[in-house]
Amino acid sequence: MSIAQKKKIFIDMMLPSILIAKYHLEKDKQHLLELLKKDKLSVSDRLWLTKKRQIFKAKSNDELYDKMEIHPTSIIIAQAIIESGWGTSKFFKKANNVFGIWSFNVNDKRIPASEKRGKKTVYLKKYNSLEESIRDYFLTLSTKEAYKEFREKRLETQDPFELIKYLGNYSELRDEYINNLKNTIQKNRLLAYDSYRLDI
Repeated sequence: MSIAQKKKIFIDMMLPSILIAKYHLEKDKQHLLELLKKDKLSVSDRLWLTKKRQIFKAKSNDELYDKMEIHPTSIIIAQAIIESGWGTSKFFKKANNVFGIWSFNVNDKRIPASEKRGKKTVYLKKYNSLEESIRDYFLTLSTKEAYKEFREKRLETQDPFELIKYLGNYSELRDEYINNLKNTIQKNRLLAYDSYRLDI
């Protein structure tokens, strides 16, 4: 099998799960918008809002709405490629961890990284599926303080090359990581996937 074929298989494997995760986020955001227009909320409405605010670490419904914003599929695929080494990483194979998400909670399902930080063992989260990994990736970008500027920028634009400038905190490589994202998007023509939607 050629390298081009292997790359296509990886993207074809990732794309449906990405589109499903984005679809559910968009549906939740639309539901939130409908609730915000209501004069009176039911008990189930209030419970749903409370749960979502907790999940997204939002102090208000307006903040929740902003944090539910999605970003281009080209960026998601590019990060999946880089973080999983085109699906070859130990964490991808053994833990469905597509995006190299770390675990700092002893209650998480997780596996130890190969390298330590000094004497400290570093762990990465273990997921039951690719879909679960992708959902957690969205939550990571929507809740962590390190991605606040990225969240603010994606409310203004969906231009992948503008947005990746605010993802330097995702990696210790910083500016080099941003360049890697740009090159990965360009070389693999990932912009074509930004127009993809689920046919539902």
